Amino acid sequence: MDEINLFSEYGWALYLIMGFLLSMVEIFVPSFFCLPVGLAAIATAPFAFFLPPWASLMLWGGFSSLAYLGFRKFARKGFRRRLQTGVQGLVGQSGHVIEAIDPATQAGRVKVMGDDWGVFGMEEAIPEGASVRILEFQGNRIRVEAMIDVDAELHQQFERKLKDAIIKSN
Repeated sequence: MDEINLFSEYGWALYLIMGFLLSMVEIFVPSFFCLPVGLAAIATAPFAFFLPPWASLMLWGGFSSLAYLGFRKFARKGFRRRLQTGVQGLVGQSGHVIEAIDPATQAGRVKVMGDDWGVFGMEEAIPEGASVRILEFQGNRIRVEAMIDVDAELHQQFERKLKDAIIKSN
C-alpha cells in the first residue's frame, strides 16, 4: 500500500523524469516511438499532481496515443516526396562546363556529379569553367542554363569600383 501512496505523492516527478529520459532515448534510438511517449509523460505530469494514479496512467496512455498518431502523420508528410534516381535525378543539379558551349553548333560538354554530358538546345554561349544548372535531359544529352557566380560577380564589381576610385583620385 505504501507504493501507491508514494506514486500518488510523487507521481508527477516520476512522469517528468520518465518523460525526459524517453525523449533523450529518442536521440540514440531514432524510432519515433520514445519521443511521443516521453512528451506525453511530460504533459501528464501536471495532471498527476491532482489525479489518482489510475487516472493519470489512463491520461498518459491517451496522451501517448495522440502524440504517436500526430508524429506519425507528420512523419508521413515528410516522406511523401519521391526519390529521383538515375537521369531524372540530374534535373536541378549543378555542374561545370568543361568544354565551352556554342549555341550555333550545339557543341559543348558539362561535368555533373563526375559524369561528362553533351548539351542540346542551347540559346546562349557559356564559357568553359562556368557553373550551370540542368534543366532537362534528352537521351544522353542535357540542356543547361548558366548560373550566376556571385563571388566572381562581386569581385568584378569591386575591381571596377576600385579602378574608378583610382582614376578619380589621380
